[in-house]
Amino acid sequence: MTNVSPEAEAGGAPTLPPVFSTVMIDREDALDLRAQTLIRDMLQAGEDPTGSVLVADRADLADCAFVLGPEQALSEALNVVHVMMLAINDALGAIIPPQIAVTFGWPDRIMINGALAGGLRLSMPAGAADRPDAAPDWLVLRLTLDVLGEPTEETPGQPGERTSLLHEGCVDVAPTVIIESVARHFLSWVNNWERDGMARVAEAWDGRAHGYREQISFKLPGGSIRGRLLGLDRDGGLMVSRNGKKKTAPLRWLLQGPSWLPGWEQQAQ
Repeated sequence: MTNVSPEAEAGGAPTLPPVFSTVMIDREDALDLRAQTLIRDMLQAGEDPTGSVLVADRADLADCAFVLGPEQALSEALNVVHVMMLAINDALGAIIPPQIAVTFGWPDRIMINGALAGGLRLSMPAGAADRPDAAPDWLVLRLTLDVLGEPTEETPGQPGERTSLLHEGCVDVAPTVIIESVARHFLSWVNNWERDGMARVAEAWDGRAHGYREQISFKLPGGSIRGRLLGLDRDGGLMVSRNGKKKTAPLRWLLQGPSWLPGWEQQAQ
């Protein structure tokens, strides 16, 4: 059953599938820190934190963190970001007007009508990133999506425009509804990934990639990539074609930090 704290009931907790356990967080709290504290406390108590979903109690952002217990090596488990992106696309497609395009900026950016609207973050135990062939004890996959915020003009090194659902004409779309829809579609896509492997995920991701089959050029914390976007490789890296040669940006760049975060620190801590 979904567990809801007393303060969550007052703020309106999302109704998630029974496999998840909801933990509401005050907007003033640092969500990532609360997630790590929850994981530590549950493990010390002999409990499994997998399936816990921490939700920030706020109206301007859909901000939540899923605690995962991967069984694969980290190098493979990182592909959960692509799985979540597909869930976000399907979730928003079910609740916002169909003319509003939701696409992905590799590896962690959510684009709405070509502008940056949010993204994903991964955290894991200390030292886990140095052991890509081992399964981490846990992963925290955090989604932050701007619902009401005012878009900024430009953030250096990032797409030139930021946006929000409200700015794109999505009125009366509550963060709670978004998180509920994302959770349902995430479960569905995790099942697809486990059953059919990365090939199905990559095929679906490619068709929703921002700039697919077009020339792209951007910098990320892990490096830079430039060329004609071809899609994902079997390991979740980004393939491009440049000067007749195929080049790949490895998914491990994700471990260097979010590519979309500058400018968001004050509203999504």
